[in-house]
Amino acid sequence: FTGIDYGCQPSEGRVVKHHDLWSGEPWPFDDGSIERLRAWHVIEHIPHARITIGQTSFKRVVRSPGRPSTTHFGSVPLTQDAFFWFFDQAYRVAKSGCRFELAWPHPQSDGADQDPTHCRRVNVASLHYLSRDGRRAMHVTQYPVACDWHVEPGSVLELGTPESLAPFTLVDGTVDVAAAKRAHSAFHEIRATLVKP
Repeated sequence: FTGIDYGCQPSEGRVVKHHDLWSGEPWPFDDGSIERLRAWHVIEHIPHARITIGQTSFKRVVRSPGRPSTTHFGSVPLTQDAFFWFFDQAYRVAKSGCRFELAWPHPQSDGADQDPTHCRRVNVASLHYLSRDGRRAMHVTQYPVACDWHVEPGSVLELGTPESLAPFTLVDGTVDVAAAKRAHSAFHEIRATLVKP
């Protein structure tokens, strides 16, 4: 892998490109050029910010009784949430069949807020916003997001340590997942793999 980080120094044997992944500047890779992506504890750092992705034009006609109508033309910035920008850029640079491995703190864990640079709590349902079918099913097609990531079947894992899951472990060794999900800090991490069709 080539690391992408705007503030990290390269370590021995590690190649790092300096780039801010949610600045609004396109990622430094060609369209459809990447076979595999990995964002391990990255997406929780994406700020709640708007990225300007273009301009949208408007026409407004003002009509007043007894006066001729006037027409005004203008433009306003078209913006996108930095979260969607990140996944749209990943989708742009990914080849068809590219696997995008993700890991982030479970939103019900202390780790979600422990690091002061964490900006977002991301839950499993957030992945639905990254596919066209998911956005249609939730009736949120108004978002300016273009990616169509598919979740690899069986890839979503909500992980806990043996110690954190012990109170929810049954006599047969299985975990009462429903009870664990109702508790705080039973699960510490979520992992998932997205695939570009």
